[in-house]
Amino acid sequence: MRPSQVSPQEILQLLTYRRQDFDSKVLSVSTNRVHFNESPAISTLGDLDKLSIELLYMILHYSDLCTASAFCLLNRQARMVVHASLPYKNLVRHAPHAIAALIRTRVGSHFTVDEVFHTFCTPSCHVCGRFGAFLWIPECSRCCFPCLRAAPELMPMGENHAKAVFGLTKKTLAKVPIMVTLPGTYGFFCKPYIRQRHLLSRNRARQVAIMTHGGEEGLAQYMESRISQSKLASNQLEATQKTTRDDVTRFMATISFPYFDPASRTVNVGLACQGCKSPRSISSRKWLSSKQKHTLVDIRDRTYCEKGFFEHLKRCLDAQRLWDTHRLSDLSKSPGS
Repeated sequence: MRPSQVSPQEILQLLTYRRQDFDSKVLSVSTNRVHFNESPAISTLGDLDKLSIELLYMILHYSDLCTASAFCLLNRQARMVVHASLPYKNLVRHAPHAIAALIRTRVGSHFTVDEVFHTFCTPSCHVCGRFGAFLWIPECSRCCFPCLRAAPELMPMGENHAKAVFGLTKKTLAKVPIMVTLPGTYGFFCKPYIRQRHLLSRNRARQVAIMTHGGEEGLAQYMESRISQSKLASNQLEATQKTTRDDVTRFMATISFPYFDPASRTVNVGLACQGCKSPRSISSRKWLSSKQKHTLVDIRDRTYCEKGFFEHLKRCLDAQRLWDTHRLSDLSKSPGS
């Protein structure tokens, strides 16, 4: 196999594919565009017209997503300013569904345009560091599908559960993004869910609890007293420490999220490897332990940006075999073979 002798696109076309089945397992929102009535050309920003365009852009960068979207609806002039801002412009162009998800799940006021754009331009899963094609809404952070399924950091916590376990109130949780789930089909069985749930990051809930109880020691003392007071509290504590693989709330709190490379101005949605897809690599190996099979499944479910895939290709024997078979087939069809 000599990939250097052919175009990268030929290799990618043969050896990669898009895992569209992943998108059906997580949150999906419609992105029907709002049609604005054309405002008169004399529309102004009032007192904001006194500010330079550079200063307006800076204000927009540090405005939360809901504020920026609301400002966009003010009039024609405001819309032109917002859509001329590169971070917001690129988010609307390449990931409108993510903006819609953050706003509709009611966490848009917790994240600035700059924070969302920074995640948009960061390719790595914040848990494992590999390429991630998803946005975990409670923290507006990028993640990959294998980590979404099992990582403790990506197991969301219910609002009432957080209050009970950590001794928090609605007031103390005010600064924590608490998302409201949307009706839809989620998980591996694509089961429909209608009832709303209020989900948040357990790490952020714990951080608030530490401040509320005066530090790590204060939180530990509080939780010890709760455990001694009731068996229910003990069960609640155990639930916070338990990671449930493929729990449906993981998928409710996640949406597909492309990666934007600001240098090349290209968008990457994640490429899966045809070699790792082979069913013989998992189902036929009945002697493997459950943990070993999970590891193989995680490898199969991993996606890559273009550069990352070529690094993977150097190590993936199954993908190399597919390529060699393809090249031999081409040679046999060529004249004079």
